[in-house]
Amino acid sequence: MAKPKKNSRDNATILITGAAGFVGDALLRSLLDEPSGFASIIATDIRPLADDIADDRRLVRGNLDIRDADAVNDLIAEHKPDVVVHLAAIVTPPPGDTRKLQYEVDVLGTRNVVQACAKHGVKQLIYTSSGAAYGYHPDNPAWLKESDPVRGNEVFAYAHHKRMVEEDLERARKDFPHLGQLIFRVSTVLGPRTDNQITGLFEQPVVPGIRGADSPFCIVADFDVVDAIRHGITTGKTGIYNLTGDGVLSLEEIARRMNNRYLPLPESIVRTALAALSSRGIGPYGPEQVLFIKHRPVLDNTALKRDFGFTPSLTTEEAFERYRKARTLSGPATVLITGAGGGLGFELARAHARRGDRLALLEHNPTALERTFMMARALGAKAIAINADLRNPDDCQRAVAQTTQTFGAIDILYNNAAIPSRDLFSNTTSARIEEVIDVNLMGAVRITEAALPWLTRSRGRICAISSVAGFAPLTGRTAYAASKHALHGFFDSLRTELVDQGVSITLACPAYIKTAFRKDARDNASELNPSEVADAIIDATLNRRRIALIGATARQAYWLHKLAPTLFERLMRRSVKDEFPT
Repeated sequence: MAKPKKNSRDNATILITGAAGFVGDALLRSLLDEPSGFASIIATDIRPLADDIADDRRLVRGNLDIRDADAVNDLIAEHKPDVVVHLAAIVTPPPGDTRKLQYEVDVLGTRNVVQACAKHGVKQLIYTSSGAAYGYHPDNPAWLKESDPVRGNEVFAYAHHKRMVEEDLERARKDFPHLGQLIFRVSTVLGPRTDNQITGLFEQPVVPGIRGADSPFCIVADFDVVDAIRHGITTGKTGIYNLTGDGVLSLEEIARRMNNRYLPLPESIVRTALAALSSRGIGPYGPEQVLFIKHRPVLDNTALKRDFGFTPSLTTEEAFERYRKARTLSGPATVLITGAGGGLGFELARAHARRGDRLALLEHNPTALERTFMMARALGAKAIAINADLRNPDDCQRAVAQTTQTFGAIDILYNNAAIPSRDLFSNTTSARIEEVIDVNLMGAVRITEAALPWLTRSRGRICAISSVAGFAPLTGRTAYAASKHALHGFFDSLRTELVDQGVSITLACPAYIKTAFRKDARDNASELNPSEVADAIIDATLNRRRIALIGATARQAYWLHKLAPTLFERLMRRSVKDEFPT
C-alpha cells in the first residue's frame, strides 16, 4: 500500500463519479460549502446534477458514462485530478435493468476508472465498496473484520460485483503501487430521504422475517459516509476499512420502531413462497432472499476508529432513529387535499385538523367545500377553502399559489378527487372515458405539476388515492379502472424520478368505502368506515410507504390477482353478475 500523503486542499483537484447519486450529491454539497477548499471539483455522472446546486468557480460539471473507457481516460487526462472518489454504481436496479448492465457499470466501469487513474498520475482513489462484499453466509464471523475474505454471493449481483471489484483492486495495488487506494466497506446507509429496497423492507406494514434468525442490521448515517470520505481526502490515508456506526438493530426491533408488525416465518415457507412468486415473474426476489435476511454481515469498525482515525458520529441506533423520525412529520404540516368535499376528503381533512396541521381544501362543489371548511375551523385548524376545477390548469396553478401565499409551503399533497363510472364498456362512450380520465388521472397530474416545486423544496409527500381498480380488473368499471391503472403507472414512474429529491409517493388502495361515491353500487360488497380508511392513508403517507392496501378485500385482491389472475377474474364476474350480466 502506498505511503499516505496528506493532500493540500487548496491546490487539490477532486473528481467524483456518481456525483448525482445519494452519497455523491451529499459529498459534492459538502465540498462546495467550503469556499476556500480545493482548486477544482469535477462532478461527473450519467445523470444531470440536482437543479439547486449553484454554479461555483471551482465546479466543473461532466456527463460521464464510466462504461466508456475512452471517455473516462480523456476526462482524467484533461483534468489530472489528485483524488478520484469513485461512487458510480447501480445499488438499486430500476425495473428493466439487466445483470449484464449492472456488471458493465459496477465492474467494467470501475476497471476503466482504475486504469485511467493509474495512467495519469492520480495520487489517491477512494472507492465505496460494501459490507455485501463479504457475502451472506452461515459461517460468517459474528463480527467481520477487514482481514476476513470477501465472498460476495454470486446469486446477488450487487454483492458479487463488489467482490469482483475488490479482487480487481487487490491486483491493481500490485500493478500500480503509485496509486493509493482507500476502500470503504460500507454498511446500510440511512439518511432522512433514503429510499431503496432495504427501506422498502423496513416500511412494509407487515415485515417478514425468518423464524430463529435475528437478521441484524448495522447502519451508518449518510453524513458520516461523507465525513469519512472527506477525512480520507484530507489525510491522504489508504487502506481498507469497514464503515458503520457502532452496534446493530435486529429486523424485529426495526419493525417495532416503525410501528409495523414483525412476522417471523419458517424458512421453508419463505423459500417456497419466494420461489412461487419468482417463477410467475412477481417481484424482484427469489428464494435466495432467505440468505439476505438470515445471514446478514455485521461489520467490526475497530480499525476505522483506531487506524483510520475516524469515529462515526451516530451509532446504528441513532442513525436509524434519525431516518425514522424524518419519515413522520414532527410539527404542523401544510396539507393540500383535492376532492376535500367528498366523504374520504372530509375525513382526511378532519384527521389532519386534529393533528394541528394547516389545510388547503380544494373542491369544485362549493356547498361540499364549505361543509369541510367549517368542520376544520371548528376543530381549530388553520384552513383555506379553494373552489377549483382540476380539469382547468389555471385553477390548479391558482390553488397552489393561494396555498403557498397563505402558508408558505406545501408538505403533503393528497390527490383524492375522482369521479366514479359504473357500466359495461358496451354501454360507455369514449367521451365518458375521456371525462373520467381527465378528472381521475389528468386532474392529479395537473395539481402535482403545479405543487411539485414546493414539495421538492419541503422534501414532501404525495399520496394518490387509488383503489383495487388500480391494480386489478373490475367488471363494469372499464373507464374507472383505466383511470386508476394509469394513475399507478404515472406515480410509480414519477417516484423513480424524485428519489434523489426526497419526495415520497404513496399509492393508497382501499377496498370499498362507505361514502356517497358508492351510492349507485349494487354489488353488496362490505364497506369500510371512511374515518378508519383516512387514518390508514395518513399513516402510510407520513411513513412514506409506497403502497397501502387498506382492508382485507384489497389485500386479498392484490395477491389473488398476482398469483391466480384467471381465478380472480372468475370471482370478480361472479360478484357482479346481478348488476352486470355477461
